[in-house]
Amino acid sequence: MTIWLRNFYFQGSIHGKLYATFGVPSAGKTKLLVEIRNQFSQKCFCKTTSLLKKNGSPFTRYLQELFGHGDDRLSNKKFFKFQLESFAKRAEDAFYAANIVRHSPEISFSFIDETIYDSYAYANTLVNLRRQRSDDAEKDRWLSEDNFETFHQIFISLMQYVPRPDAIIYLRCTNDKYIEKRHEQSKKTYKYENGYIPQLIIDFDIVAKEMEDEWEMKVITVNIEGKEKDEIYKDVVSQLNLNELK
Repeated sequence: MTIWLRNFYFQGSIHGKLYATFGVPSAGKTKLLVEIRNQFSQKCFCKTTSLLKKNGSPFTRYLQELFGHGDDRLSNKKFFKFQLESFAKRAEDAFYAANIVRHSPEISFSFIDETIYDSYAYANTLVNLRRQRSDDAEKDRWLSEDNFETFHQIFISLMQYVPRPDAIIYLRCTNDKYIEKRHEQSKKTYKYENGYIPQLIIDFDIVAKEMEDEWEMKVITVNIEGKEKDEIYKDVVSQLNLNELK
């Protein structure tokens, strides 16, 4: 972890804006950023490299194993390793996007696909699912309290160093069946465990409120259920006043 902190250390103010998307899987975060990049190609930088887009990536292989089949398809140790590695990648993306805005006067804003705040929401879900289990074998398949506490301490420390977005775009949906349908339509090679998406929806709402109330961050909530991607795009562009840049 020291390596990427050294390589992407950030200093100085940002002359443009740094934005980030936030939301459960299949909420349409990457599609939104792709459209923004297409429309504002000369004015923006979008870090849209999703951890799970490439079927051969280590992160996709993690999920194929964790949510696959077999007696050991989920385990606390593997979840902890997955969360730490995804945490580092999302922090790295934030440093990179912030440095692009800082060093490129022609760039008016940068957008990050996901951040350490997404990782924090996922970790909360993994430990909450453990807390809901009564059987010890079931508990052991999810993130342990000790590992969550370690993850939480790293998160609190990194918050002091990772560039904070000027605004978080929260693509929100409270209907787990709607999200699960979108996930199936994306033709992913893994299927989430029952109860995983409903708990994610709860925890993303909680973390979004924490960002606003406790960490004094600007969170723009866009409800996505039943909306086409063009409608979501127009809503985000309007709330961020991006058309002024054209």
